[in-house]
Amino acid sequence: MTVGATKTRIYTEDIPPTLSKDMKTKRRETSPADPLEPAPKRRKVDLAQQDEKMAATSNEDRRKDLKRKRQETSPPEHQEPAPKQRKIDLAQQQEEMAAFLSLLEDEYITDFLSSDSGRTSSDKYHLATACEYFRRARLPTMHYRNYFFPALYLASQFEEQDSDIRTEILFWALEGFWFLEIEHFLHYRNLLLKKIGFKAWVDLDTCHQIMAEDPTHWAWRRERPT
Repeated sequence: MTVGATKTRIYTEDIPPTLSKDMKTKRRETSPADPLEPAPKRRKVDLAQQDEKMAATSNEDRRKDLKRKRQETSPPEHQEPAPKQRKIDLAQQQEEMAAFLSLLEDEYITDFLSSDSGRTSSDKYHLATACEYFRRARLPTMHYRNYFFPALYLASQFEEQDSDIRTEILFWALEGFWFLEIEHFLHYRNLLLKKIGFKAWVDLDTCHQIMAEDPTHWAWRRERPT
């Protein structure tokens, strides 16, 4: 027998029986479970209940996503929706064009057009743009006269860099007692801009289409001198 084994045997033999029994009991309590013992039973999973929970969560997520997309795509409260695109009505177009060309025969407007010898504020494109504004705004023909100078002024703001042109338009608008003061005139211009959905740009093709409705009228021969 080796020395180490003897010492171990002597040491264990010196332990009192009661103490040795207590140590064995503690070892059982603190020792890990036997790997060969069966694992504790797992709780049964209700697959149908889980599917219902997942479906409820999925539907809730869909509702939240749909609500978020609606909030992102809906216009702000302070912003008015853009005007709906108007359906083309040939009879209505003819009526609108007749009313516009008749307006150009007004005595005061005829004087204004005659004074614009350089066609800087009332050439054929400015006149066609004003007509297009009336259509976009869906103005009744009876209101064409009130908005004629504001329409030319607005067209000049988008087409011309020379502010003197707008000054001339403003002079004729105020001189004819159509507007009591500049603020009143600008109020009508802002109303028109709002009515057309802030879409004041009119391309050349649109102008040419308007002129083609009555191509022989004298208004469409108002070209600027080269």
